[in-house]
Amino acid sequence: MADLVLDGSTGYDIEAIQADRFFDHPGLQDRSDIEAACYQMQAGYYGRIEDGDGGVVEEPAGDGPTS
Repeated sequence: MADLVLDGSTGYDIEAIQADRFFDHPGLQDRSDIEAACYQMQAGYYGRIEDGDGGVVEEPAGDGPTS
């Protein structure tokens, strides 16, 4: 999938991937929503490591992408 990210094209069947991608997460059906959720997860994860929280990760209040 790196070719898709880096080059914008891939030999994979994108329709097959889209068929079940985030199917059970209605809030993650648009690319912009998925991108925002990824940035939020990354910022929260690495921010806790750099802040010295010892890796303790608080789960979102049921309205985030992992709920």
